[in-house]
Parts: sequence; structure tokens; C-alpha cells
Amino acid sequence: MNLSIRKINVMAPYQQIPEHLDINVTELRLGKSIKVGDLSFEGLELVTPKEVVVCSIKATRNSIQAAAAAEAEEAAAE
Repeated sequence: MNLSIRKINVMAPYQQIPEHLDINVTELRLGKSIKVGDLSFEGLELVTPKEVVVCSIKATRNSIQAAAAAEAEEAAAE
């Protein structure tokens, strides 16, 4: 996973601003990303531009090699 930004600017009353924001990435798949515009948090207005990528899943050389090795092992087992 590639984390593109670590901070998101928000606008809200001081007492409503949390220490951190949790973003669920369990459904994020290879080649997909989460942008600020995809997020919403109750009581917060996101000021960071909507097109800014928060995180994305990209294939690395190691992951491609691991996937190829796993496919070869499956083919050999059959």
C-alpha cells in the first residue's frame, strides 16, 4: 500500500476535531485508490482538495514475483 498523504485538513469546531481519522482499506484492491472525495466524517468538513489521493494499492516487483511463484506452485500441485 502506498500512503500518499499523512494529513487531511478539516474544518469543524475545535472540540469536534479528533486526534486521528480511521480509514477502512480492507476492500481496497490492486490498482485502486482512496481519494479525499471518497471520505466523509460526521461533523467534519474536509478542506483538502477532493482529488488528492490518500492511499493506493500498487503492484511491486516483489508482489508480482510472489504471485507468479504462487501460481506456479498451484499449477505444479494439479
